[in-house]
Amino acid sequence: TTENMIDFNGSHYFFVDDQLVDIDSTYFAVYKGSNPVGTLFAKANETGQWSQGGKSFFIRNGLYTTDVGWVGYYNASTQVSITSASIATFEHRENGSSDEHRIYYNGVMELDATWNYTAHPESNLSNGGIFKIGYTSTDFPQTHGLYGKIGEMIKIDQTISDTHRAMIHAYLASRWGISTEVDSDNDGINDASDGNPIDASSNQDATSAAVKYMFDQFSARLI
Repeated sequence: TTENMIDFNGSHYFFVDDQLVDIDSTYFAVYKGSNPVGTLFAKANETGQWSQGGKSFFIRNGLYTTDVGWVGYYNASTQVSITSASIATFEHRENGSSDEHRIYYNGVMELDATWNYTAHPESNLSNGGIFKIGYTSTDFPQTHGLYGKIGEMIKIDQTISDTHRAMIHAYLASRWGISTEVDSDNDGINDASDGNPIDASSNQDATSAAVKYMFDQFSARLI
């Protein structure tokens, strides 16, 4: 329920130590807000302005967006819901100067593109930068801090299979009561109407045991 979410008002945020972003990684964030805008999470200088080496995952123009400082940005295509929680999933695959980046909205892949994500590595940041939840920098993005609520964040320090991604989507959809909005296995049927929301080609169930295996197997971080 939203009562169990952390409310952000644009002026407060969290630091999380020892989080690398210039590696294969998958992020899940459950967000809800009546005016979706601001930073979900970022790797940037602890204080001061946006700089080379920074990576920000945020909401701009109502869309989930990723920006790599002095490289460019990508965004999803679906407007973030203002009436219910939604799941933002960002996936980064290292591949030299042609890194793959994906963004999912409520389980549906909306972006699959390449760019040089590490053209300006996080090591360029002051002391390697710091991972923040709810804020990027004093001058970026246009709305620096987050407005709205975060229910849960998961960071996995590698890319994962379609089935494992669907497992986490289904877990989050069930936990946060948005199964009618989420299509965990990206098969065109929302979880509430899908007899098999985990994998379009198998009969796996979204059980707590399966989710526990997922976290144990890949050392997922609940942030």
